[in-house]
Amino acid sequence: MVTVTLSSADEWDFTRADFTFENDADVRTDRAYTQGGKLYALMHRKDVNDSWLQIPFMSGYSREHFISFTVAQQMFTPDELNTSAEIPGQQPYAGWLYFQTALYQTSEDHYDALSLKLGVVGQHAYMEQVQKFIHWIIGSPDPEGWGNQLGSKVGVQLDYMHKWHYVLDDVWGLESDLIPFVSGELGNVAIEASGGGQWRVGYNIPNDYGDSPIDEYGENGVLTTATLAYRHKSKWSYYFNFGAGASVVLYDYFLDGTTLNDKKLVQKYYGRAFGTYGATLRYSSFSMSYMRTHYSQLYTTQKGHTNYGSLQFVYHF
Repeated sequence: MVTVTLSSADEWDFTRADFTFENDADVRTDRAYTQGGKLYALMHRKDVNDSWLQIPFMSGYSREHFISFTVAQQMFTPDELNTSAEIPGQQPYAGWLYFQTALYQTSEDHYDALSLKLGVVGQHAYMEQVQKFIHWIIGSPDPEGWGNQLGSKVGVQLDYMHKWHYVLDDVWGLESDLIPFVSGELGNVAIEASGGGQWRVGYNIPNDYGDSPIDEYGENGVLTTATLAYRHKSKWSYYFNFGAGASVVLYDYFLDGTTLNDKKLVQKYYGRAFGTYGATLRYSSFSMSYMRTHYSQLYTTQKGHTNYGSLQFVYHF
């Protein structure tokens, strides 16, 4: 176990470190949300009495306390990449680069999370350079329309999520659990409310609140107790996960533009649904997950749907 001491009174234990890579290449598209990446570290705090790590209005709960730090980037493009002209009726070019920190309070059946994202959208997110580099690596033509990307601004998001955790009866001899959630996002990048859940089934499922793609289900692997535990002593784990949810979206920078009053290239739907499926394999302290995410149509003139894959590598401390 690795311990970092910030002061004589503040003791932290690293719980896990993740790297997530997302791309729509595995569904043979290059449009809408097309690429993302995330570095994530989760830590447990042993003593939080009278601490700033308490989530407001939650201090009466007797729970474990965690904190996470994340650096992430996401990229959005239209369907047609071979023109420098603005393309009405298609997802505009956009990038989002941000730092996130989140506080968690958990028990065996309840989870609360409050997170703050602070970053930049527009040209200073440098997604044009990232996409051109990736296309150079794989031998694809350069995207030509980044001169039309949405304008630059500082992005600020405050997000809250609550989850429940239910351990279910075994299914054909395999462990199973259910993790419903509700969440809300408020900021100048997105204003939305969501709800849904995940179901996991497999062998030696960890005592946590599940893994996720960057945008749905909250952060990865937050524990139900202070330490990571499994039902069996085996170094191996494997499980499948299935999820679904829906959102009401009042504002989405990546479709609505830099302000609520900007001229819009597309007319978004205010409701959207999503579904996911994937699998996780662990050996000892290392695990790898893959998840596929599918969305309903996000705007009225969208061709096809937004689909992408998430590949996650994890080290458990």
